[in-house]
Amino acid sequence: MTKSGTAHFRRQRLTALANVPLSICGIAAVVMLPRADYDALTAFLAAPPVAALLALFIVSFVWHMRLGLQMVLEDYVQSSALLRAALFANNAVAFLIGLICLAALGDIAGLFNVIGGAS
Repeated sequence: MTKSGTAHFRRQRLTALANVPLSICGIAAVVMLPRADYDALTAFLAAPPVAALLALFIVSFVWHMRLGLQMVLEDYVQSSALLRAALFANNAVAFLIGLICLAALGDIAGLFNVIGGAS
């Protein structure tokens, strides 16, 4: 258990490092969009390279958020029962945020048209 803090620290720094280029790419892509209407934006987000980068962005940011809040909870929650409940809630909320964001991206990219039979 003595190495868990180091592993946690490294994972948090790795996600922070991954977030930098992903954020820069995302900001640059949005700034360079020629038109800002809904159809142009959804077509842009549905492009496979953009959707893949956005999926990596979502996973990295949600994982980083979960790790950071876990550290705060472990430092400041004194009761072990309350800590377990808070860590469970942290993991569940992070999972749900990631799932909802990825599902929205999949819907924009048209991944559910085959499943749902949408016309």
